[in-house]
Amino acid sequence: MLIINNKLRIRKLDETNLVMEKLKIVSSEVKGTREEWVFEGYYGSLEWALSSVLKKELFDSLEEEVEIKDLLKVIEKTSQDIRKEVKKYNIKI
Repeated sequence: MLIINNKLRIRKLDETNLVMEKLKIVSSEVKGTREEWVFEGYYGSLEWALSSVLKKELFDSLEEEVEIKDLLKVIEKTSQDIRKEVKKYNIKI
C-alpha cells in the first residue's frame, strides 16, 4: 500500500490492478457517521495512478478562482508528497 497523504492511498487490488481510495466521512442509519476508505478508481500501473493523484489533488484544491502561483504551489506540494512516499517505499517509477 502506498499512502499519499492522510486522505488518499493507492493499494494493490490483484496482480494487474491498483485502486485509489480516499478517506471520506460517510453516514448510515445502522453504523452512524464514520470515516471510511472509499473507492476512487482502478489503475493498471503505479505511474498512471500517481499521475492521477496529481490531477485529483489539483482538482480537489481548486476553487472558483485560482491564481497560477497558487496552482503551482499545489502542484509542487503534491509532487513532493508523492516523491516522499515513493522514496520511503523504494518504489521505482
